[in-house]
Amino acid sequence: MVTRLHALAIVALLIALVGGLPGIAAPAKAAPRTVRVATHDIEPFVMSHDNLKSGFTIDILDQIAKH
Repeated sequence: MVTRLHALAIVALLIALVGGLPGIAAPAKAAPRTVRVATHDIEPFVMSHDNLKSGFTIDILDQIAKH
């Protein structure tokens, strides 16, 4: 009788663990979104050339956006 009770307890525990697995799975990937950033031209941090921004701050912001 005790072994049967242990077997039922183990089966119940396994069912509970398997039921909790979807919560452990990796989260869904978020949809891409647009982030706007305001800057002011101060060389070498931000520079404008033909209405395109470049410079140290722009490089950092690009790397942050990739991650």
